[in-house]
Amino acid sequence: MNNTFDLTRFGTLIRQGIFHNYRMYLISLAGFAGSLFISLFLLHINVGTTVLSPRTIVMVYVLTFGVSGLLYSGSAFTGFRSKEKSIVYLMNPASRLEKFLSEYISRILVFFLVVPVVFWVVYNAETGILSMLHHRFTYSYHPFFVIPEHVQGPDADNFYLMILSVAFLLLTLPFTGASIFNRHPLIKTLFSVSIIFFFHLFLVYFFVEVLNFKMYNISPHEVQLYILPTSAENAIRLFTTVSIVSCLLLTSIAFFKLKEKEV
Repeated sequence: MNNTFDLTRFGTLIRQGIFHNYRMYLISLAGFAGSLFISLFLLHINVGTTVLSPRTIVMVYVLTFGVSGLLYSGSAFTGFRSKEKSIVYLMNPASRLEKFLSEYISRILVFFLVVPVVFWVVYNAETGILSMLHHRFTYSYHPFFVIPEHVQGPDADNFYLMILSVAFLLLTLPFTGASIFNRHPLIKTLFSVSIIFFFHLFLVYFFVEVLNFKMYNISPHEVQLYILPTSAENAIRLFTTVSIVSCLLLTSIAFFKLKEKEV
């Protein structure tokens, strides 16, 4: 078991990664916060220096999370980008599981914890500074959790579970691609996902339009059971299940790909 996972060795591996890359982490965090501040400042000016609605704030956060998450998790496994770095990375005296967990924690779990806090701090700082520069703009505190009205209700917990699982899937896709492709992993991953998506879209068109499956009279219950959900509750459950299963599958692929490269 000591050859598979050792807590002391794993902690040493984490400290080593922080010691070697802390400057890059600080520069990246400062660049991300600065870019977010400028984007929010320009957005407020574009809307006439008025307070953004909670729905708009959520949309801005989703866009920020998605774009930055793709870029950050897609740059995982930097040790595989050149032959020299690969030799150093593979000869690091740590197990495969420890190396994988270190990469997963730094690229996905830490991102989930850091980005919401940075967005909350930057948004409140930006609105506060804008209120000092523009006398017509009234500062409005932005709470850490914003719940839009259209997702409140008895199904809110299931909705947030779906959002969380989809967010994990959004980060796991480029993370897995980074473990597979050595050169330009993010571009190749997005290209592969696009090919798979359009292929399945073509299959739907082929069966519905070409083979004329739409002529068959299928009851709503059968559609709900076999093809597509017919209610919002079932759609949420479907997307949640698919996202969780996909995350587990892609994470396993990334781990075994690391194992294959070490061998």
